[in-house]
Amino acid sequence: MPIKLKNLDALDDTDIQQYGIYLTSTKDTKSDTVNNKYYYIDEKGNRTAIDEQCTHVMGNGSFTGESGKEIQYQEIQITNSHCSEAFFLDGEEDYYTQIKEVKGYWMNNLEEELKH
Repeated sequence: MPIKLKNLDALDDTDIQQYGIYLTSTKDTKSDTVNNKYYYIDEKGNRTAIDEQCTHVMGNGSFTGESGKEIQYQEIQITNSHCSEAFFLDGEEDYYTQIKEVKGYWMNNLEEELKH
């Protein structure tokens, strides 16, 4: 699923203002087994697998927008410069700050964003 890159104004002038997001109409994303594979996709559509040690899957969650629509999400950290077993297991502290800001933005602006 293609990820859109966005910038968060609250993180302007930091190394973590850019984040990726995707939206899907899939109703249920719950699974007992996670087999997610991640890829970089170039402008020609060629996929290059992202090494597992460059990913950190943090978990899933959900919240309900003002319209009553429940939104489910998954938090994932991906790096191309800190790949290691430690990153795979624990992630990177700066990304936790970023995720907190991004989640707050979407919880407060979901209805407006879904109009676009």
